[in-house]
Amino acid sequence: MTRGGGCDVAVVGAGIAGLLAAARLRAHGASVILINTPVPRTPSGLGGFAPFSGAKFSLFPAGRGLAPLVGGEYALRQTYADVLSFLAASHVDKFQVSAEALWGNERSINPLLWFRKYHSIVLTPLEMRDLISYLRASLGNIQIISSEVRSIEANSQTSFSLAISNSPRVFAHRIVAATGRLGAGLLAKASVPETEGKGVDFGVRLEFSDDQPLKELRAEGPDAKILGNGVRTFCLNSPGKIFHYSALGVEIPGGIVADGSVQSSNVGILCRLANKREALDEFKTRMQQLRHEGRRLSFVDSNPGFAHRDSLRALLPSGVAERVHDFTNHLISAQLLDLPQQFLVHYPLIDWHWPVFAQPGRLETAIKGLYAVGDLSGHARGLLQAATMGWLAAEEALA
Repeated sequence: MTRGGGCDVAVVGAGIAGLLAAARLRAHGASVILINTPVPRTPSGLGGFAPFSGAKFSLFPAGRGLAPLVGGEYALRQTYADVLSFLAASHVDKFQVSAEALWGNERSINPLLWFRKYHSIVLTPLEMRDLISYLRASLGNIQIISSEVRSIEANSQTSFSLAISNSPRVFAHRIVAATGRLGAGLLAKASVPETEGKGVDFGVRLEFSDDQPLKELRAEGPDAKILGNGVRTFCLNSPGKIFHYSALGVEIPGGIVADGSVQSSNVGILCRLANKREALDEFKTRMQQLRHEGRRLSFVDSNPGFAHRDSLRALLPSGVAERVHDFTNHLISAQLLDLPQQFLVHYPLIDWHWPVFAQPGRLETAIKGLYAVGDLSGHARGLLQAATMGWLAAEEALA
């Protein structure tokens, strides 16, 4: 296949989702062109941000929002097993898991909290490099264009053209968009209608100087979830580091797994709001009223009154601070969180704030033949979930 030629499927983005989609399409005999904007310091420029995301592949019941795509939760477990079997061929032994790990565990802690435990495969940087190298090899002779897709145009119901930076146009019968949330503008520019997805999450990230405050929670698993009244723990990292990224005019505190040389730990506490557009509009209005300048916001506080700090209540949508405060107290009462005298509260933590495009029960968008996977889908997040959506998008595209 030559540049500027046609193919059955163009895969845009070579993160975990894009690599799985391209490999599965190739295995089914489809002609594929993979178009990727390389991320610096990644093997062969591939892998997207996976090497910097904490490298956790979380099994069921994580990602249960994908269940409608495959016909139910039992089928999702089997799909996870198929994807893990494929990944295990990379000789990363951690992908070989037991039936018990595939099944997961859920139980009530008390009338106020629900425990959701799932097995998480946590890769070292070397293991992640080996995985991406394996996925690259699985692509065989698929043409890879290292460039940026500038625009997508639907020529008909069965044909698309993609304008590429410094390259001739690519023509394809189907497109799998695996660009991550940063590619939302590309689909919006192509007039792909947004969907509601999972709503939007607002909250805080708590950072501690050592691992003791999260010791009991971490003992339940690398990323065990506690839920109650629409609030949940999110992205537990012990040991872990905080990083910040810009979105919505603020610096959002992210967390990643760190090696043993780091003593600090962190965990997010997020409140789910179903009215996504209203919540985002309220947040943006509050930013304007406070003349927010996009700083990295945090404060030092102590158990347990952080959620009632005026600065937090003034910025987050109505009721979020109080719900986060109550949930934190429930964690303390259940002896899952042991707050020290002082700790850092980073805010605002926001998740699912970007546009999403997949239809309910499908990865296909409202434009026939154009599929949104990973963060663009609105169905689920996580590395195993991204890999699974790439796997499933290939099947949808070939159906």
